[in-house]
Amino acid sequence: MEEKVQHLGIMFVDLSGYTALTAIHGPLEAFTVADKFQQMANASLVGNTAIIERVGDEILFTSAFAEDLLSTLFNLRFRTLREPNFLRIKAGMHYGEALRVENRLYGNTINIAARITSKAMESEILCSFDFLANLPKNKQALFNTLGMFNLKNIMHPLEVFRLVDYPTTKLISEKEEIQFYMDPVCHMLINPSKSLFVSKIGTQKVLFCSAECKELFDEKPSNFTITSEQNFNK
Repeated sequence: MEEKVQHLGIMFVDLSGYTALTAIHGPLEAFTVADKFQQMANASLVGNTAIIERVGDEILFTSAFAEDLLSTLFNLRFRTLREPNFLRIKAGMHYGEALRVENRLYGNTINIAARITSKAMESEILCSFDFLANLPKNKQALFNTLGMFNLKNIMHPLEVFRLVDYPTTKLISEKEEIQFYMDPVCHMLINPSKSLFVSKIGTQKVLFCSAECKELFDEKPSNFTITSEQNFNK
């Protein structure tokens, strides 16, 4: 059995709204979405980035190079945005020592990355100072600090940074940007030019991925939060 301590970047990525999607559309749709997410992740790998495991909708990536992880994240984010009626992603990243035993990772670096991920709100990309310090200067400039945080079961407070800018890549150009709506029931992103299911609250249009979500919303709109039109490519 091969055992090796390495300096690695660790990144957890999961789907925002996956729990709501599962509750509304059921386990088969949840499996289909998670399986598609895995396929997108496999196609998005950059450099020596590798996928260690997937549990439900969460995927664990690792790389010796923080920049490769970030580029993988950009690729994956753009692919999810191009997929019809899909979910947004959120992520947490850290860099440090980890023990690799075959295809398993152990150590506090993994724990910290997981805790940072748990702090991410819908579609947020967060990282630690140690991850940021291992990026080139031009990539560091894409992040802003959120301040110091006490993370569960982590001994010392850590500074957490949020990604605030996304460079254009070969997978998406400015001409291809689409204004998306979020289905308030299952949280899927909806392309307004292709949506077949629409309700109105006053003068505001509310778009849905399916007749089922529209019916649930129409029964009691107050149960759901309506999100205004947003450009999730930004």
